[in-house]
Amino acid sequence: MKNQDDQTTQIPQSSAQDWLVGGGEMGELIRSMDWSKTPLGPMESWPQSLRSAVSILLPSKAQIVLFWGPDLIALYNDAYSPVLGIKHPWALGRPARECWSEIWDDLLGPLFENVTKRRISTFRMIPSGMRAARSAASSV
Repeated sequence: MKNQDDQTTQIPQSSAQDWLVGGGEMGELIRSMDWSKTPLGPMESWPQSLRSAVSILLPSKAQIVLFWGPDLIALYNDAYSPVLGIKHPWALGRPARECWSEIWDDLLGPLFENVTKRRISTFRMIPSGMRAARSAASSV
């Protein structure tokens, strides 16, 4: 950039993490994590859409998890960490398949496949008690 005297002025480069402020414990964990060791790569290479999504989810009081990219890498906020229980903070930066391996084959795997491959974004979950009642009623 040129100033009035036609001299080049250096614009200071911001830190790769300047966009990520606050966010409680998860904000700290996300800032301190070596993302270059994950499929997301270093934070400075994250697309603006991912940065925006993380900036929105971190301060939220709602339980939010974001599964990003083809590997569905988990990023989540403080409110969501109790959902993970003992998997927190291990789950941060891991694929959804690993985070939720116990329900992947029957529930989450098909759900994500519908969204990512078939572009179907709705999911209807029938509680098991209702499923049993519905099954009994249909057999009468």
